Amino acid sequence: MWCKETGNEYILDMWDYSNNKSYFDISKKSGKKIIFLCKKNPSHPSFSATPADIASGKYKKIKCPVCNSVGQYIEDTFGKENFKNVWSDNNEVDAYKISLSSDKYIWIKCQEKN
Repeated sequence: MWCKETGNEYILDMWDYSNNKSYFDISKKSGKKIIFLCKKNPSHPSFSATPADIASGKYKKIKCPVCNSVGQYIEDTFGKENFKNVWSDNNEVDAYKISLSSDKYIWIKCQEKN
């Protein structure tokens, strides 16, 4: 089982068992995309990665892109109800599609200190 051989057992909790073959049937060098589900929030869309990329270390850890986004960070830090008070309308991209590790510039609204 490639996920255990490569120290990536954690992905079994996110494995989409209804849309993937059994992990026993997939080689760690496979380039076939595997579908994963967000373990933290089932309403987040599924996401994919290949066993070859996981095994090679391309990803330090597979993470839900929405949970690992600037948008989720803003929600977690300021509260969902304050999202519009932080995220600027000058942004042309969805905050939930920008990874926290992205080097993209974004606009945020300055917060006044009370």
